[in-house]
Amino acid sequence: MQMFHITPLRSGSGSACVLNDVMYYHDSFEKCLNRYDPKERRWGVVKGLDELLAEIEHQYFTMSVPYARNLVLFFMNEKERSSGEATVKIWCAEISLGRHQGGDVWGKVEWCNQVGVAETMYFLRPIVVIV
Repeated sequence: MQMFHITPLRSGSGSACVLNDVMYYHDSFEKCLNRYDPKERRWGVVKGLDELLAEIEHQYFTMSVPYARNLVLFFMNEKERSSGEATVKIWCAEISLGRHQGGDVWGKVEWCNQVGVAETMYFLRPIVVIV
């Protein structure tokens, strides 16, 4: 069984997760998905996710979780949160990752949808369950 540890980073940076020995985290200030490869000892930004990341609320949570060979990102939608609704809509995007020529890592949104609604929300620790 492979274990994953989720580590909080600076405020507004969501959480980090490790997938295939590379750490990934969403930086809500820069609106990007960062990565760190310890074998290469190099930081980088996952490309190809600009449209998805523009939808993510700046001040509120994001949580990244490894799921099979992909990364799952939980978030609140920027437009819905700013509409003043009393409930919080939780969204989820599954992102496949691949290395292209030149070493750049690109992400592709496999699917993205609303997965829940809550009046208030405290996101402590995600659990991925395959049904």
